Amino acid sequence: MPDEVIMPLDPEILQKLCTEVYHQFPAVSGCKPKVQAYTAGQYLLIFQAGKHTANGMPISTTVRAVVSQTGKLIKISTSKG
Repeated sequence: MPDEVIMPLDPEILQKLCTEVYHQFPAVSGCKPKVQAYTAGQYLLIFQAGKHTANGMPISTTVRAVVSQTGKLIKISTSKG
């Protein structure tokens, strides 16, 4: 059986999803996500941003979002380090 062909995520859908993520997580606002195929019809979007705290210490924020090919946000998580 041949491998399933994974279609790229539509740019308009990607922009809509980015807007949703930026609204929920302003720390990554404006960061372009890395898009990876996840499962059949799903993609993993990874947003990464680096900021500095008030005392100058660096802190990174990573937001991972699992999305459908149709533009539905399935799962989202964040981590700081």
